[in-house]
Amino acid sequence: MSKLGDYKPKSGVYYIKCEINDYIYIGQSRDIVTRFANHISELQKGVHKNIILQEDFNLYGLEAFSCEILEDYFGEDLLEKETFHILRLRESGCSLYNQEIPLKPVYNFFLRQKLDAQKRHMEKWKETNPDLYRAMIAIYKREEGHKS
Repeated sequence: MSKLGDYKPKSGVYYIKCEINDYIYIGQSRDIVTRFANHISELQKGVHKNIILQEDFNLYGLEAFSCEILEDYFGEDLLEKETFHILRLRESGCSLYNQEIPLKPVYNFFLRQKLDAQKRHMEKWKETNPDLYRAMIAIYKREEGHKS
């Protein structure tokens, strides 16, 4: 058994999954274990910010949910990693509790190409985070197709 002082936080992207309906909540944290504990506490108190997740928790109970780490990551751009996983899972047809895209302002600027600075930032992702860049392009193309 390790001592409490030996605890080292795990940083990265995680998911909480309802095993009954296969809905998934994606999140990121510098300390995933503590964040899991916070989610459980909020859900048990009935005050979780994600209303749909809270409703399913109220309906199915703690036993119906699992928590896993999607990606260990200690870099500065955790929000980009979380956004990538949300976009990737949406593209693959997964049902998500996440209704918002964490980098929505960046995402909206990218899609509409309103700010040159944002475009340069997104173009930089082409090299530094090509998976996120491709996922955003795919969603952009899909949304543009719906408007036609």
